[in-house]
Amino acid sequence: MKKIFTLVLTALMVLSFAAVTQAAGLNELTETKVQLEDNLDADGFAAAYNKVSAYSIQGDLTKRVQGNYISYFAGIDDSTVMILNANQLGRLSNIVIAHHGAIDSAEQEKLRIVFNCTLTALGLKANENNLFFANQAFDRLSLTNDTLLAARLPREETNRTWTFLKAVNPEKQVTTILIEAVVDANK
Repeated sequence: MKKIFTLVLTALMVLSFAAVTQAAGLNELTETKVQLEDNLDADGFAAAYNKVSAYSIQGDLTKRVQGNYISYFAGIDDSTVMILNANQLGRLSNIVIAHHGAIDSAEQEKLRIVFNCTLTALGLKANENNLFFANQAFDRLSLTNDTLLAARLPREETNRTWTFLKAVNPEKQVTTILIEAVVDANK
C-alpha cells in the first residue's frame, strides 16, 4: 500500500510540475539579447561616467578575458569597484558595482551617486522624472539588509528593460549591485 501511495504521489508531482512548467513557458527556449547599449564599450562608458560622477574611476581599466567575455575592473575608491562585462564585440553586457564593508548612511549615499551616474553614463537622461525612477529602483534594493532583491526600469526609447539585482555576502561584508538590460525583441 505504501509503495502504491508513493508511486501515485510521484506521478502527481511530475504531472503538476509539467503543467506549471508549461504554463510558465519554461519548456520553451528563447534567445535573449542581454546588452546595455548598442554603441557603448568599456572605455566609452568610463569616459561618460567620469564626466558626471563625483566618485570617478581611479586609474586605467584592468582588462581580463574570461571565455567569450571580457571583464574590465575599475576602482572607485578603497571600498568600491566596478566590473564592466562585455561581449566579444566589446559591447557592455552588464555592470557590477561591488562594495566591501559595512554600509552606513554615508556609504549608502555614495553608492546611490555611483548607481545614478552609472545609469546616466549608460544614456539615461538626468531629468527629474528619470532620476525619480532611478532613485526608486535604488531604494527597492535596500542596501542595508541581506535580502536578495531586484528592481526593473523599462526604457522604451532603447527597447530595453534594465534589471538591477542586489546580493550580499554577510560573512565577507560584500554587497553587489548587478545592472543589466534585456533587449525587447518584440518592439
